[in-house]
Amino acid sequence: MLDALRNHTGQNSGCGALCGIDILPANKLSIAAFGGIEIVLQTPRKHLGQVLVQKRGLLLLRILAVNDDIAVKIADTEGIEVVIDAIRTHTGNAKVHQRACRALLEIGMSNTDVQTQMKKLGVIEAIKEIMNAQNATPKCRDTGHTGTP
Repeated sequence: MLDALRNHTGQNSGCGALCGIDILPANKLSIAAFGGIEIVLQTPRKHLGQVLVQKRGLLLLRILAVNDDIAVKIADTEGIEVVIDAIRTHTGNAKVHQRACRALLEIGMSNTDVQTQMKKLGVIEAIKEIMNAQNATPKCRDTGHTGTP
């Protein structure tokens, strides 16, 4: 599946396939060890305007970030910036915003250094933008509240 993500034309389906399986803790570590974090982060960067790719990428980041070491690696490889870019690019898409907030929550949940990094990168401001948007749903506002580090 990582090969599908490496292949530009297979990135959407590769991300979707990884999202659709139950990723066991050992598999998360294998994904990280074989360059999966970098590949997962490349996909939303290359397809910033595609909502489905953003939603799948954000879901995958959240799933992987449950592991504290992987969450730090995501933060260290500009994963926070990728999430913020998705928020700001898809201003009218509540599902992208919900998944972004959940991903940020997992990335910053247990590491104070990552939380500090998130604040410096403008995560709080990005989440406030989501929560204050005219089209924000109550669920999106609730998710935004829990996503604030």
